[in-house]
Amino acid sequence: QKVQLHDSISEANLTLARIKAESESASNLLRQKNIECNAALADCDRMFKQTSDSRDELNIAQQRLQKANDLKQSIESSLNEQRRQRVLLSDELNHLEEAVHTGRLAKQLADESREASEEALKSAVNKLNKMQTEKKLLEESEQI
Repeated sequence: QKVQLHDSISEANLTLARIKAESESASNLLRQKNIECNAALADCDRMFKQTSDSRDELNIAQQRLQKANDLKQSIESSLNEQRRQRVLLSDELNHLEEAVHTGRLAKQLADESREASEEALKSAVNKLNKMQTEKKLLEESEQI
């Protein structure tokens, strides 16, 4: 059981590390998409100022902006899910750590109980040996 708990903790730690790495990667992508989004906005402003009859180019830039925003929202949603999973994994890891601690305490109590039983057994054996020796001495003294 202790090994299974240790394996579960190790697996949870690996999963948590993987999610953190994915979260950092997604954050970098989100920053890149924010830069692209800002660039798309600048393109829209420049094109509008250059020509008012170039609506086709403006529509293209607006579509790029919408796609960037959609992707940004998708990435933000993914990041929120990863944060939620990280919280769940952290909670699970805490529960597993508590279980390991409880298991260690139970083992310690069992070891202490075993040691007490061994001491009681040794004491009983010593008393039995003493009584047998006394019995033998009594039997020998009765024969004399």
